[in-house]
Amino acid sequence: MRPESLLSLVLLCGCLPDGGQGTDTGNALRADLIVGGEGLAISQARDVQAVTAAHMNINGLEIKPCDAGEEDELEYPGPFAVDLRDPQPLPEITLAYDLVCELEFHVEPNPADGEPVDGLTLYLEGRTNTGQPFAVSSGAQWEFEIEEELSLQDALNRFRVLFDVDLWFDGIDPDDGDLTVDTVLIDADHNADLLAVFEANVAESARMELED
Repeated sequence: MRPESLLSLVLLCGCLPDGGQGTDTGNALRADLIVGGEGLAISQARDVQAVTAAHMNINGLEIKPCDAGEEDELEYPGPFAVDLRDPQPLPEITLAYDLVCELEFHVEPNPADGEPVDGLTLYLEGRTNTGQPFAVSSGAQWEFEIEEELSLQDALNRFRVLFDVDLWFDGIDPDDGDLTVDTVLIDADHNADLLAVFEANVAESARMELED
């Protein structure tokens, strides 16, 4: 897989309820959701040469229409153990409204056994530009509330949540971390100062758009 393909960070599939029977004009609108990355940090930029594994655990997604009550929010059950390197959109859904203003979701620890993010929220493996392997393990919890007014069309609508992966590594050089055997571990017990910067960067890195 080419490094550029790693820029697609996508939620695994789950069973979702319908969002409604139709818009105010009587037309039901179809949509699906993709979570992706943007920037060059996981190909060739900053101090990171490539990300070779990337997993996240996401829960409690809600699409919210503009000027509507809680009964109009579309909820996505979770948790979703997300392989950020394996693009798979959520199943198609039906919305009863044609104007979306907010997407809310949580990044929380995954309690499931056997998952790459078991007990974690975010896990990455990669190599720096010097070829040094590194791994980031985080148990931090994030709540994202992304506000963006998006006008839906008559055809299939695709929401994209984009993480600025460049920003994840802003101010961080894994080569500066202490080695554990032959890998720079960045977690609560190793290079915690680098982890703190990484986690703060993740909190500021998401946006939403409607794919053209």
